[in-house]
Amino acid sequence: MQLPKELYVHEADAKRIWEKFNLLDQRILFLQRNTTRMAMEFGEEDYPLRPFHFTLFPGSTNEEVNNRMAETMLRGRTAINTLLREHLDESQYDFFELPEIQDPFSFHAFIKDAYHNYHSTIKRNASARARYEAYAAIRAMELGYRVGTIDECPLVLNAVQHFPSVKITLENIFGFSHKMPTEKEGMENSWDTNLGIKIYSYDDTAMHTRVKYLEKDGYTPRYSSILMKIYKEGEFAEELKDYLGAELIVENDEERDCLVKFIKKETSLTGHLEKWKDTRKGKVGTASSKDYGVLKWILRVPVQVYRDIPQATKIAFYERVPIEIQVLTIKDHIIRTQQTETTHKAYKRRQFLEIFPALFPREIYENIY
Repeated sequence: MQLPKELYVHEADAKRIWEKFNLLDQRILFLQRNTTRMAMEFGEEDYPLRPFHFTLFPGSTNEEVNNRMAETMLRGRTAINTLLREHLDESQYDFFELPEIQDPFSFHAFIKDAYHNYHSTIKRNASARARYEAYAAIRAMELGYRVGTIDECPLVLNAVQHFPSVKITLENIFGFSHKMPTEKEGMENSWDTNLGIKIYSYDDTAMHTRVKYLEKDGYTPRYSSILMKIYKEGEFAEELKDYLGAELIVENDEERDCLVKFIKKETSLTGHLEKWKDTRKGKVGTASSKDYGVLKWILRVPVQVYRDIPQATKIAFYERVPIEIQVLTIKDHIIRTQQTETTHKAYKRRQFLEIFPALFPREIYENIY
C-alpha cells in the first residue's frame, strides 16, 4: 500500500513530538539502551515492570503491575484506533489499525519479543515486518504508560470532583438573570448579567460548561481526546490546564471586550489572563480555523478543600482549579456551526493529522507488506 500523502503533511513536526515522547521515536531507542540489553541477556523477569511499579502502581505486586499494564495498553490501543476510525477511510483504517494486546499477557515476554525483532533488523536483508513489530510493541508501551498517567493525574481527578463548585462560582460571578426569548439569528434565549450586557444561547443554558475529556458516562476519561491533546501540545497530562471548559456567547465584539474587562477587574490583580488567546488577531492554533474569532483564557477558580495535617485538626484550604473560558459573538458561533471547515469534526481531524506521522512513522510503515 502506498502511504497516503495527506496523512504525512505534518511529517516534519514528528521530531518535535519524539523529543518529548521518545518511546514513539522511529529509531526505537528503548530497545537500543544498555539497560534493556542487559535485562534481556540476563533474563530479568521484572524488567521493565519496575519503573511502572514506582510511577503508576506503587504498593502492587509484580503480577498486579503486569496485569494493570495490559489493561492500560489495551485502553491506549482502543483510543488510537478510535481516532483512526473517526478520521480515516475504511481501507486506511485496516492498514494502520493498532495490533491486539496478547492474552494472557507477560510484559517481560512482550518486550523480549520486541527486542529480538528489533535486533533481527540489524542483519542484512532484514525484515521490514520485524521492525514494525518491534516499533508497535514499544508504541503500545508508551500508550499504556500515558493512559496510566491520565488515570492518576490530579488535574483530571480535580476536574471531575470540583466541576460543580467551579460552575456555581462562575455563575455567581456573571449573575445570569431574566431569561428571555430572543429573535437574534441562531439564538433562542438571552440573559441579563452583572456586567450590564446580555448573554445569548442557542438553548436553555446561559453558559455551557463541561468536563471536556469525559465519556458520556460522566466519569471515564476520553483517552483518545486527551492523548491527542498531549501529543499535539507536547505536554504531559499534568501540564494540561483545560480539562474544564466554559463558553459564553455575546452579541458583538464591543460586548465581548466589555466581558473581558469585567473578568480582569473581578479576578486578576495584574490585569493579565493566563494563556490568553485572541484569534481575531490571527493568533490561532495550527489546527484552528481562521474564519471566526474567539477569545479564550485559563481562569483558576478557588474551590474549598480540607487537608489532614499531622498533629492538627482539619484545615480548610482553597485549591485553584483551572478552567478554559471561551467567548464568541453570535456571528462567530453561526460561522463555526454552519461552515464545513470550521466544524468541531473538521478541527479534530486537523489536530489528528498533526500527530499522525509521529504515531505512524513513514520509515516504519513503508514496505511492511
